[in-house]
Order: sequence, then structure tokens, then C-alpha cells
Amino acid sequence: MKIEIPVKTSHIFVPLNSLYNNSEGKFLKLFEDNKVKFTNVTVGEIVGEYIEIKTGLQGTEKVIITPNTLFEENAVVTVK
Repeated sequence: MKIEIPVKTSHIFVPLNSLYNNSEGKFLKLFEDNKVKFTNVTVGEIVGEYIEIKTGLQGTEKVIITPNTLFEENAVVTVK
């Protein structure tokens, strides 16, 4: 018999390779209204290949996880 116990958590984790750094700190690139948006974040614990986002995300955003420096802020993108 297998019993699954759901675990509720308020922690948000993203892949490490989706996190960027610049002179202003750490940020993520988001997909919003067919454009790339940058959002500053504070990070916490690293778990395997993921990093905890303590502030800067609410959990409903679409994070761009493809590490691509060509995605500049406000660039128009199309999802295929």
C-alpha cells in the first residue's frame, strides 16, 4: 500500500540557471504580456539544482528558465 501525504509549502523554488546577477543584485526574467520582464529577488536556500526565492515572486508568474542573455527587458517573445 502506498500513501501519499501532501505537503503544503509557501516556499518558491526555481532552477538555479534561471537566476541572473547584475550590479543591482539578483533577478529573474519573467514572461508577461508577450514580453520579457525583469524582477529583482532575494534568495534563500539551495536545494539540488533549485534555489529558493524569498521575495520578488508571488508564485503565479511565468519564469523564463532557459538561460539566455539575449532576452532583454521588454523584448517581445512568442511562445511556441
